[in-house]
Amino acid sequence: MADEDDDFTPEPGAEFVWMRHEHGGNAAQFPVASVPMWRRIGWAPCEPPDPYDPTMAEYQPPRPAPAEEPGPAADDTSETTSEGVSADA
Repeated sequence: MADEDDDFTPEPGAEFVWMRHEHGGNAAQFPVASVPMWRRIGWAPCEPPDPYDPTMAEYQPPRPAPAEEPGPAADDTSETTSEGVSADA
């Protein structure tokens, strides 16, 4: 393991370095001083990931609006009593 730690040389003046995990493939930035510790648990220095380009993101079609509950009919003008019987009857 010591050989792996010895072959890493950060960019001059760099405070952080990009690293990628060997199993998950995720990339993240870590402080240069912490590289030896992260290498022991599966992270390795790598190139920075490509910048995010929203025009290249996978298209997600818009979702339809939820259906509205039907309300009372607009032309229903008859009055009903509290028992539900029409007052006109």
